[in-house]
Amino acid sequence: KPSIMSIDTDAIKRQIEFYFSDSNFRKDTFLKTAAQADPQGFVPIETLLTFNKLKTLNATTEIIAECFKESGVVDLSEDGLKLKRSAELPELDDSM
Repeated sequence: KPSIMSIDTDAIKRQIEFYFSDSNFRKDTFLKTAAQADPQGFVPIETLLTFNKLKTLNATTEIIAECFKESGVVDLSEDGLKLKRSAELPELDDSM
């Protein structure tokens, strides 16, 4: 198990913030479906850990939870096991 020191937490945070960004989230059917399955719109971190980019970054649930204790883009659930967008998705796609 890699130590937290050898893990690029900035890269993990950037990657997840990208997943939940307006431009990506709108087109990402898998992520949107996962969010819609939860009454509060949370996506389990376990689900995110199936993404290859996060696998290559050696992300774990604990590391991801730690990264998102403070974020203006993504909210961490009370139990530290799920993430969701901080803001509602804008109606219009102005992310071009």
